Amino acid sequence: MHDLNIGGTHQIVTSDRPVPASATTLGFKMQRTSEGPFPHGVGTLLIDGEPAGSMETDQIFWLLISWSGLDIGLDRGTTVADYDGTGQFMGPNGYVGELVRVSVDLAMDQDVDHDAAGETDLGRE
Repeated sequence: MHDLNIGGTHQIVTSDRPVPASATTLGFKMQRTSEGPFPHGVGTLLIDGEPAGSMETDQIFWLLISWSGLDIGLDRGTTVADYDGTGQFMGPNGYVGELVRVSVDLAMDQDVDHDAAGETDLGRE
């Protein structure tokens, strides 16, 4: 399951099959299908690189909100997920399992302000 939680608005995609015990990699890929301030996209769950369910959305980020960032296993701003759409099982609980590695890969079409990124890194030192 992946919960695209944008400001407390939850869009959930669930796997179309159980995750086999032999699976070594779970993933989620968001592919933009349009540009502009409210771009559309298709989010796809992946089990060992193979599609396992997808969703269409018009609520993807077209820029990074510096105070928001990407939360994995918890959300610092709103509850983690609305699993059944009723609001009954929402809570602040974070993921308690073990994550061996998390990778975030950006498509090569991303515009990066390299000067600003360098200044940010220097400011952290």
